[in-house]
Amino acid sequence: MEAIAAPVLTDPRFGGEPLYSSEVVVARDSRFGSLADLAGARWAVNESSSWSGYWVTLARVQEWSYFGQVVEAGFHQRALRMVAEGVVDGSAIDCQVLAVELRERPELAERIRVVESLGPSPIQPVVVRSTLDPEAKAELRDQLLALRGAAMERYFVEHFVPPPSYAAVAAELSRRPRPGAPAPSDG
Repeated sequence: MEAIAAPVLTDPRFGGEPLYSSEVVVARDSRFGSLADLAGARWAVNESSSWSGYWVTLARVQEWSYFGQVVEAGFHQRALRMVAEGVVDGSAIDCQVLAVELRERPELAERIRVVESLGPSPIQPVVVRSTLDPEAKAELRDQLLALRGAAMERYFVEHFVPPPSYAAVAAELSRRPRPGAPAPSDG
């Protein structure tokens, strides 16, 4: 794979850079006020290939045993609903996914609250097969970099830029056992 572009979100926290964060969400009436408060609690992860819903949390807490129970939700929207329904006490949700979900399902805003942000981190890039014809890659990259408009704004994307460095993410991942090693438990 080769990264050719990365989105810049409309969120002003990221200063026009290709960054994003993971929002630690809890139920609206929860006693938890931070990730630290969630030690020993029930936690939902996205899935093990997700930086924003898995690895960024692990980088902060160091071991999944930090939580009393860790369940794999499979994707951010499900983890968010698990928090809103009280199935788990907290989860880290990609800020862009959260923004779209709260816009599309405003009732969720009445059931959850953000208590902390993890990050920022370099945002996920647009990738292509590294063996793709160089001219096709360049044309696709140029088209992405020129994109603007309502379709992108609907998903809180301002525009695309060349991809940032992912060295910090790669370094963190290299310190960790790959998925399949001891990880979240359902019990």
